[in-house]
Amino acid sequence: MNNNINLLKQNYPNIHKDIIKIFPNKNTYEIIKTKTRESTLKINDKDKFYFLHSKYNPNREGKKT
Repeated sequence: MNNNINLLKQNYPNIHKDIIKIFPNKNTYEIIKTKTRESTLKINDKDKFYFLHSKYNPNREGKKT
């Protein structure tokens, strides 16, 4: 991902400026591996954190209806 951002910065500085404005803050959003080795999104909010899906088995949670 960083290679793409650097390429934009070098070749398309105006587009790079726009992308940087919407690029998520790495301190707020983290993609982490779960116990089932799948990925989920962790959202850090001051002294609390939340998960978009289960931190144990997000695939099983997604199949629930």
